[in-house]
Amino acid sequence: MADSTDPTGAGEQRSDPQPDPVAPGNGSPRGSQRNGRSESGLAESGASGSVDLRWARRQLLLTAAGAVLGVVGLLVAIGGLSRLPLSAADARPYAITAVVAAAVLALACLLILGCWLIQLRRWRTAPETSDVGHLLGRVSLVAHLATFPAVLVTMYGALAGSAMAYWDSPAAFGLGITFILAIFAQILAGSQPLRRSGPPATIPFYLRRLNDKVQSLR
Repeated sequence: MADSTDPTGAGEQRSDPQPDPVAPGNGSPRGSQRNGRSESGLAESGASGSVDLRWARRQLLLTAAGAVLGVVGLLVAIGGLSRLPLSAADARPYAITAVVAAAVLALACLLILGCWLIQLRRWRTAPETSDVGHLLGRVSLVAHLATFPAVLVTMYGALAGSAMAYWDSPAAFGLGITFILAIFAQILAGSQPLRRSGPPATIPFYLRRLNDKVQSLR
């Protein structure tokens, strides 16, 4: 009877299972490529620190809109001052105060807008440079802080001037429009100091930072 056992052992040779080159997670090239792609993507987004240009353009548009409102508010305030009736002489000092403060507010908004334009051009030409320029950052910060007293004085002068210029007069109407435009100019442009990320620097923002500081000291 013939021996059924293969003397060469060829029938018993079995190749060990080789790792699947397409299966991820077992040291395969494709698996490491997939993992490497996801891990490197997370690392690049978290470590590169590049500025989101789309976000920066939105801040620039908001600042531009606020600067336009500030300039329009200044022109309206000048028009209201020029149309004050002779019988409303007491309203003239308040109207002049509103005009001067509106000019400071408009100038501050334009400075912030200029800083954003220069910095955004730098970010576009050199994407790897994500830091804010020292001089531009200081100028925009000073202009931002100046908008707070400027808008308050503008509101006070416009409101008092409107009351003393008789509410239904063209001068009072113009000063009232200045009152509204100054508020929106400060919200849109005055609260946008140059930065690479983060929310606008409004009064609630500073209050939250102050609260966090107090909580950290406890």
